[in-house]
Amino acid sequence: MNHSNSTTELDFGLITPEDSASVRLWRGFMTARVMISMVLVVLLGVTTHGLVPAQNRWVLFICIGYFAATMGVRLFARPRQLGATIDIQWIFTIGIDIFVFATLQYLQVASINYIPLLALPLLLASVLGSMLLALGTAAGLTLLLLMEAWTFGLGFQGDPVP
Repeated sequence: MNHSNSTTELDFGLITPEDSASVRLWRGFMTARVMISMVLVVLLGVTTHGLVPAQNRWVLFICIGYFAATMGVRLFARPRQLGATIDIQWIFTIGIDIFVFATLQYLQVASINYIPLLALPLLLASVLGSMLLALGTAAGLTLLLLMEAWTFGLGFQGDPVP
């Protein structure tokens, strides 16, 4: 019996470069982004059209655009070798996530706190990106949260606690 690799034999159990751990992690993160965007579209679609029709409808359009962007990255982008540079693919993943989640938090539709969603781009940068990307994302998110707290604090006259 010849056990050499041929085109007619199936090679079960062999790990190809497409099955490496970093590629599986990348696919998992991209699938998580698609699922989160889908949940946001459904949740805010029901909220803006069904429960409270007077809500800001732009939020639903932002979520639909986010869903399209996450699907595009999941279907058409390929995982790249980790490096010290920040390329355009990171902007389409982490940058869009931060922009959408910060916009949703700023608009505050349906009294939902969107700040926990900011953990996704930070995890994505920390697990799949370089150290520079992870630290830059953490610093940017910290400044964003400080700015959000500052603008929230400006809305109150005096002590906000009754």
